[in-house]
Amino acid sequence: MSLKVALITLGCAKNTVDSEVVKGMLISGGFEWQEKTSNADVVLINTCGFIRDAKEQSIETILGVVAEKNTSQKVVVFGCLAQRYSKEIEKEIPEVDGIIGNDQLTRMPDILKSLFLQERVLEVKNSNEFVREGFINRERVEDGFYSYLKIADGCDNLCSYCVIPLVRGRYRSKMPDDVIQEAKYLVNKGVKEVILIAQDIGEYGKDIDPKYNLPRLLKDLTSIKDLDWVRLLYCYPNHLTDDLLYTIASEKKICNYLDLPLQHISDNVLKKMGRTFLREDIYGLVSKIKKILPDVALRSTFIVGFPGETSRDIEILSNGLKDLKLTWSSFFTYSREEGTPAAKMANQLPEGAKLERLSLVKEIQHGVTIEEIKKYIGKRLPVLIEEKIPNEKDWYLGRSYVQSPEIDGQIYVNIKENIQNKIGVIIPVDIIGSTNIDLIGEVTDESCQ
Repeated sequence: MSLKVALITLGCAKNTVDSEVVKGMLISGGFEWQEKTSNADVVLINTCGFIRDAKEQSIETILGVVAEKNTSQKVVVFGCLAQRYSKEIEKEIPEVDGIIGNDQLTRMPDILKSLFLQERVLEVKNSNEFVREGFINRERVEDGFYSYLKIADGCDNLCSYCVIPLVRGRYRSKMPDDVIQEAKYLVNKGVKEVILIAQDIGEYGKDIDPKYNLPRLLKDLTSIKDLDWVRLLYCYPNHLTDDLLYTIASEKKICNYLDLPLQHISDNVLKKMGRTFLREDIYGLVSKIKKILPDVALRSTFIVGFPGETSRDIEILSNGLKDLKLTWSSFFTYSREEGTPAAKMANQLPEGAKLERLSLVKEIQHGVTIEEIKKYIGKRLPVLIEEKIPNEKDWYLGRSYVQSPEIDGQIYVNIKENIQNKIGVIIPVDIIGSTNIDLIGEVTDESCQ
């Protein structure tokens, strides 16, 4: 009799991909998939261990699952929390039956079978031993017409606050043929938009063939039939080359959208973070991007409350948000992570001060986003129609190149009934208004001609 398995996924898009890989392997291996944990022989929890809030959510989820498990059930944790805190989980949560490291996912079927032959399984290696990932048939864990494609794992940037190298290892590009095969596989599953992710997609290829870089990969991806959009997330500013920008400009399938994790704008904080660019570089880069890609939508991420951050640093960040006019930004308070250089720095800020600063910069960016979104009013944008709004005649939800799924706004689209095949199709939409961070559009016979 096959084992029944349920899966809970926490954390970032890279975890989503890992969960889909695990699901694909288990289903191919004869395991029976369950949506409810109560029906499963094995409950898998894909954890996140990046910052404090994520760790707390992962721990709470583990404790909740083990509190409800029956005597015959097994609970297995994997992902970054499991990789980073395997010994602590083993000691403090003895109800967990298996702890699996980030490089052991391809062994998951055999590991789960062995669970019922021994009391406990611990399969965690040092991140320095991690090897390159290959292509594996994935099974979706989320619905939608988009899918994330992890083109590399690990990181070599060694920022002073970040634990990624500790839990994901050194930078490892996926081989080009494997990336192309995976993209084709996803398209055959009905995916319209492939979103490229890695800790830093800009360094793709450096460890396999410097001549085969991200621009070359993009050109190969855009040749795939029935792949409509390619979106780029998480490109370290230093690795955003002119070649990449002009490739985006020349290829219609590549969304005019870039995610640049800047983290701060003050030189004082950037230097302490170990970032290898400064405020002047940021201003120059954003200016160049907007010159080459005039209609680009830019997203970034910022950390506030870093050790030694002053009120002047926050003022510089605030002014930078107003000057740069990024379409979207996310903000996080600094999380003091053991094992990182920043954890040992002097002048650690109290949580109250961090939260005050967080509120300030979020409010500033919210105003900027509202104004940036209004720039699309009066334009005709290609929109991927994703779902019908319940109980609202002729109204649908969709996204254009301006919006990445899950993190940005959406477009409310009015579509007349005489237009067929709405869901999962990219159609031209006239943008007629906005509401907060969302756009409002309409489709008419004229716009579809």
